[in-house]
Amino acid sequence: MYVGEDGAFVELDCGGVKSWAQLPTKLASLKPISSVEEVNLEVGAKIETVVVQKDLTSVVLGDPTAVQYIVSLSSLELDAAWNKVQMTMDGEEGYDPLWQVQVLQMASWGAQVMTEEGLIGMIPARDLGEKAGDQGMVGAILTVQIKEVKPENRENTNPQMVNDYPIVFSYADVMKKVLAEKINEGDVVEAKITNFLPSSMDIEIEGIPFPVSKVDISRNTRFDPQELFVIDEIIKVYCMSSDPESGQFRFSLRALEKRPGALLLNKQKVFDEAEETAKIFYERQKIEREKIDKTLSSTLGDDEEETKSSAPTDAAGMLDFMLGDDDDEF
Repeated sequence: MYVGEDGAFVELDCGGVKSWAQLPTKLASLKPISSVEEVNLEVGAKIETVVVQKDLTSVVLGDPTAVQYIVSLSSLELDAAWNKVQMTMDGEEGYDPLWQVQVLQMASWGAQVMTEEGLIGMIPARDLGEKAGDQGMVGAILTVQIKEVKPENRENTNPQMVNDYPIVFSYADVMKKVLAEKINEGDVVEAKITNFLPSSMDIEIEGIPFPVSKVDISRNTRFDPQELFVIDEIIKVYCMSSDPESGQFRFSLRALEKRPGALLLNKQKVFDEAEETAKIFYERQKIEREKIDKTLSSTLGDDEEETKSSAPTDAAGMLDFMLGDDDDEF
């Protein structure tokens, strides 16, 4: 083996037939490198490669008639990295769902990142929360989860368009799991409003983005959230549910209303009394859940299906079930 600025020349042994092969620097590693010495190639070392081109004219001095091949290490690394991606997506035992990535660049659409293996991916701006657009993030190491995989783009190591990226990561999903260790069902927390949508509004809690459906804002849905709130306004929300394993939350302002529509009449009063109201609501929430669980566990036969179909099984159903259409002050 000869190691030089443009790569390495190796003696290729294919079933006893020997020839020269070139390992260009750009094919010596899946990660960007300036010299093959960065991947610890040494003269005399034996390596496993894959042939990517063959029957080329030799450029080795003193042996101009020999046939030369182009070999690659990065192709093997790419296969190994994508095998890890597939095993992670399949939930195989021993494969950590959390990945470490380095931020390469920040853009309006999000962040370009690279895994420890050298795979290029992206994090959408929405999944970056308060870190979206922060140029100070370049070079930072983030813990993320795979959100989407596009195998058809696996060979694209230099994507130019958002749709060209082979892997989409989420930073927010990981941070939500961390947050779920701190915020429990029944807690009241501060949130910042970041955006309004036709049927919901976006909030951030400790820099992590969450949606709040319009039906979770107030029992009286005949209002425009943009007439009630403004971007960057700090509000209080009630945690209807929190799951540390999945990082799933459901937040509600409606649960802080002592009377239906109270938020529309005097939102400041609602927020001032939020903690007091939350304690009362949480006790009701526990009682109603216990009733439902007891009913479901004691019901047998055909009645079980009827009960299950009428009883709420999630936070949204619980909220509707508890408040009802004609809920009085509690």
